[in-house]
Amino acid sequence: MKKIHVIETISRIRKTKVTFLSIMIVVSLGIAAYLGISFAEKSMKSTGNEYFNQQKFHHIQINYAYGIDDDDLQEIKKIKNVDIAEGGYTTTGFLSLADEKRLVTVQNYTTTLDLATVVEGRLPESQNEIAIEALMNEEDGVKIGDVLTIDCTEENGDNYLKEQEFTVVGIVQHPSYTCNYVHSRRGVSTKGYGNCQNFFLVSRDAFDIEKLDHCYSSIYVWSDKLTAFNCFSEDYINACDSLIEEIDTVSVKRSDNRYEEIVTEINDAIAEGEQQLEEAHTSLKEAGFEIRYGEKNIESYETEISNYEDIDTPESQQRLVVVNSKLEEARKKLSESKKEYETAEVDYNKAEKEIADAKADRDSLVNIKWSVLTRHANISYAMFEDNADGLGKLSMSFALVYIIVALMVCYSSIGRMIVEQRYIIGTQKALGYRKGEILRKYLIYSTLCTIIGSAIGLLTAIFAIEDLALHSYEPIYFIKLL
Repeated sequence: MKKIHVIETISRIRKTKVTFLSIMIVVSLGIAAYLGISFAEKSMKSTGNEYFNQQKFHHIQINYAYGIDDDDLQEIKKIKNVDIAEGGYTTTGFLSLADEKRLVTVQNYTTTLDLATVVEGRLPESQNEIAIEALMNEEDGVKIGDVLTIDCTEENGDNYLKEQEFTVVGIVQHPSYTCNYVHSRRGVSTKGYGNCQNFFLVSRDAFDIEKLDHCYSSIYVWSDKLTAFNCFSEDYINACDSLIEEIDTVSVKRSDNRYEEIVTEINDAIAEGEQQLEEAHTSLKEAGFEIRYGEKNIESYETEISNYEDIDTPESQQRLVVVNSKLEEARKKLSESKKEYETAEVDYNKAEKEIADAKADRDSLVNIKWSVLTRHANISYAMFEDNADGLGKLSMSFALVYIIVALMVCYSSIGRMIVEQRYIIGTQKALGYRKGEILRKYLIYSTLCTIIGSAIGLLTAIFAIEDLALHSYEPIYFIKLL
């Protein structure tokens, strides 16, 4: 650039410093908004990915309405790209807290996946110990040493927990529940209104495995291959889908086997019930016969007694004593026969109902497959991803607005300058300046505004906007976003 052009540009900036600053500020705001929020999105996803990997948050969760046993777990571990698989137990119930009955989730803590962070105290060791979430300690004032009562009784009367009273021994944070403001998303239940407000961790020993038919509530799966991708990227989703396809192949075989086992168990129960029904029916017939026989004997003894009552001889009186004795014995036996009949009737009705219930269960069975879920099925994780994606969309919106404003300001400002300097432009043309040389001065002016504004915007994005955007989400999650 010629020295005269530099001097002229500096002079023009001095004369139009307000316009120059206006363009520069609009450009810097646009750059700061776009880059700052974009940086915040990338930082949030990077931090989230690091946290979920650090806590070994499962890539895949497998649920099955009929239960998943150890044989299923071993088959899952054989699948290519499955590096860790661990089963877990979960139930729901009502927590008695002050005057409130609160629906909650109770699950055992896992040791290889979904690792809980102990904020205070320790993890439970015995079946009557429990760990609470940090949010409950902060908002409800529940602390270590408190005793909590949780009733997890199912509709059929079963309780999958061995205890109902638990002593709080720890305060934890769990990767499945990272959101601080999703009180109604700590699990779902068929009890109450369906949404659980808090979660608790217990040891494996706290669950009654017998009542769970030695089956896990869920299987959690980890693949080292998936950690090569950011868990919020399309590459991760595609790799995850490939792993799901492999699991689905195993699901077909294992779920069919489980379905056949359940049908066989129900058929065996029906056969046993039918045998009990036949035995109860036989007992009913025998007891009924004894009752009729006893009633006839009593009637015969009563008739004989009435015949001897009017005869006052030693032989008749002696016979009367004998008959009265036999009558009392017959009445006693009749009473026992009636009790036997009532017992047999209860057994009969019970066996009949059990058979009807078993047949209804068998008829309602559907040969479903495993439910194979990704991280996106977890509410807290899905919200985290949506919020991060929201930042990306917001950055584009801000950028679009500021770009339009910047273009309008540049157009109007440069246009006004050209109008004001039309005599100077005419003189320059008369002196032999080419159009390109005249235009270059205005392009240099606007380019300089843009470069300085971009530099300021970049610094503002890095040191202010990014932190501001992340701070707005920081209270929602216990994950450290900065």
